[in-house]
Amino acid sequence: MNPTSGANTQQVEALWGKAKHRKKAMGASRNMIDSYLCEFMWRQKNKNKDLFLENLTDIVAFWDSNK
Repeated sequence: MNPTSGANTQQVEALWGKAKHRKKAMGASRNMIDSYLCEFMWRQKNKNKDLFLENLTDIVAFWDSNK
């Protein structure tokens, strides 16, 4: 176990397995892998929240930071 992050090999392997499974289920192409991983990480970060509201919040934050 990493004392700083609390992560361990089994947790990393389990999360990577979920990401690969989702990619296969979507029929993802290799040139879009970065987009799929970004979406996967965003969904993991927001898994217990209202995804529609979180999406709107992220859009507002993005546009406010680019003014």
